Amino acid sequence: MIKYKNCRICNSNNIETVIKFEKTPIGDAWKKVKKKFTTFYPLNIFFCKKCRSIQLKETISEKKIYNNFFYEISVTSGLKEHYKKFSEQLTKKYFKENKKYKILDIGSNDGSFLFPFSKKKFFCLGIEPTKHIARKANSRKIHTLNIFFNKKNSVKIKKKYGDFDLISLNFILANVDYIHNFLDGVDNLIKRDGILIIETSHILKVSQKFLFDTFFHEHIFYFSLRTLKKIFFDRGYKFLN
Repeated sequence: MIKYKNCRICNSNNIETVIKFEKTPIGDAWKKVKKKFTTFYPLNIFFCKKCRSIQLKETISEKKIYNNFFYEISVTSGLKEHYKKFSEQLTKKYFKENKKYKILDIGSNDGSFLFPFSKKKFFCLGIEPTKHIARKANSRKIHTLNIFFNKKNSVKIKKKYGDFDLISLNFILANVDYIHNFLDGVDNLIKRDGILIIETSHILKVSQKFLFDTFFHEHIFYFSLRTLKKIFFDRGYKFLN
């Protein structure tokens, strides 16, 4: 476990702990062993006074979290239908007919986001760190690499597959501890005129609805639109309507 004294985004040490929860197991480790729960870890949230981001103070190893990760998108009612409609909207708005595009989904889970694009005969590639879930996606004919995404692996991906017209980060960016290295990898793989799609929770809605159960070790960042704009404007991205 790593305990941070500086902001992961701007590296400022001007941070303040704003929420302190009781120690808790990893989200997918709530099971009893000899009448006792598995290992408990600190769960504290801090606010960076410089860049105004909100994030976890401690980080657990990604391998510890995702090697035994159980959630699959397909079990969530309505999410598959959402991705189907979403793919239609994206295709209609940004893609030309009779042209084959390349789509990369990072944190692709069981391939639910990519599946509608694969039906259009687009080249689809998923990145999924949990072995049994990646295996399930591949069984659905969604080509999926069982790796953690970072700058180093992006170089290997680019060498083999080239760059991509669309990269999607569906509820994964907030889960990445090494956010700048991760986004360097995204920058390396997206085409100059490519599209980056991000789905993530919004801290305003979390606070307004008092969604305290969204605070757990898998979720490292709790983004505001201001924070996201700062991150991506600094990298030369622009927001599309």
